[in-house]
Amino acid sequence: MQTLKQDKQEKIILAAKEEFLAKNYKVASLRSIAGKCDISVSNLYNYFPNKLELFQFIVNPVKSYFLSIFMQFQDFEKIHGFQEEAFIDFVVEKFGFMLTIYGQEFIILMETGQGTEHSDFKQEVINEITSHFLEHSKGNGNQKLMKIIATNFVNGMLEIARMNLGRGEKNKLLKQFMIYHFTGIQEIF
Repeated sequence: MQTLKQDKQEKIILAAKEEFLAKNYKVASLRSIAGKCDISVSNLYNYFPNKLELFQFIVNPVKSYFLSIFMQFQDFEKIHGFQEEAFIDFVVEKFGFMLTIYGQEFIILMETGQGTEHSDFKQEVINEITSHFLEHSKGNGNQKLMKIIATNFVNGMLEIARMNLGRGEKNKLLKQFMIYHFTGIQEIF
């Protein structure tokens, strides 16, 4: 009986991911999610008391992981300075894992959270990356340009997340993307 409940919860989560990816939080429907699982909406409420709880269940793990990676990047830079190859390898290892394990959840978090506390998360990340770039530009950085580069970086990560690739292929593409970004940004600084 317990296996059946776990199986049903997993079906609900998969259907919810599909629904949130196809629509967004505001438009997504618990009725549609329940229908995809061949259960009633009242049965779905046994697993998740409301749509927000279901959404949070899906996005909170990737948000926590993403924020921890961000902190690790800052620590890495403080300890090692900016050593391009080591930093790129570090980024590829951490983001590659995240995009392989939490790719759909990352997209949901960044693009479909309208109407939740996560609705501005993508913009907050872009702003944080922009600030980071400006901090390292030693006064040479144009804020508008840094924002464009940060937006491009985040959107590139989302495109890689959307690709149906194995971890090795994602990591290879991610490494090429990181080299492209860091090579370009060094030209500006």
